[in-house]
Amino acid sequence: MVNQFLASEATEAGSLFDDLQGSLSTQQGELAFFASELRNVCASTYVFVFSALYITIVISFFCVQTDVFFIFF
Repeated sequence: MVNQFLASEATEAGSLFDDLQGSLSTQQGELAFFASELRNVCASTYVFVFSALYITIVISFFCVQTDVFFIFF
């Protein structure tokens, strides 16, 4: 009787472990995907910011060279 109980609990524990391991694997994959998307967003943001900065510098240089002054808002 005790052996049957222990055997059934071992099967249940194995099943729970397999479920937990599967859930953790899924979460690990989702976290890796999220990190990848976050890197892409950050890279796009940096490109936008540096492009805007470059354009501002070029326009400012043009304004100084031509004695034209603008106020940027």
